[in-house]
Amino acid sequence: AVAKASSGGTVYVATGAYVGTGDTIVRIEQSVALSGGWDAAFSAQTGLSTLDGQGARRGILISHPQCPPVGPVVSIERLRIVRAAAQQGAGILVQCGTLAMTRSEISEAIETTPANFIYPPGPAALAVGDNATATVVDSLIANNWGVGAGEVAAVTVYGSLTLINTTITGEARQGASGFGIRMGANGPRLVLRQSTITQFR
Repeated sequence: AVAKASSGGTVYVATGAYVGTGDTIVRIEQSVALSGGWDAAFSAQTGLSTLDGQGARRGILISHPQCPPVGPVVSIERLRIVRAAAQQGAGILVQCGTLAMTRSEISEAIETTPANFIYPPGPAALAVGDNATATVVDSLIANNWGVGAGEVAAVTVYGSLTLINTTITGEARQGASGFGIRMGANGPRLVLRQSTITQFR
């Protein structure tokens, strides 16, 4: 449905669980809004729509064939991404463009960097690339983890990220420590407003 949506259009997603094949559930290369949590009649938003990576694939990839400088403008609301797995941005990877995520959740994402690869740590839940901007509002990033050696971050920022009334919690890695946000090189930008980063191990 996303691939067939017109640029600037909206895709309405009913509550329920959705899985995929290959390495990514949803690949976005055009400007689009994903509006989840709708009831069966699409008359009311009653909950969250779930993208289940089944421990085998990324949740959402936002990119473009001409990235950079071209990048899509994407909004996401009322989506839950669970059990996504990838080496970078298992929940959501924003390679370029703009993401606005509202009233959504990324949980139980798995960062799969090989055991012999120690630094830099990959982000389990959300990665914002050099040519990307993301704003996360009223959302939860929780209980994501990494495998292998080294540390793991819940979120990595190379471009620009704003968190508003959002909680990042429960990041962990087998055999090492986890932490909330890792800032990349080349002058990334991070803005925190009424947000919480807590309970890492």
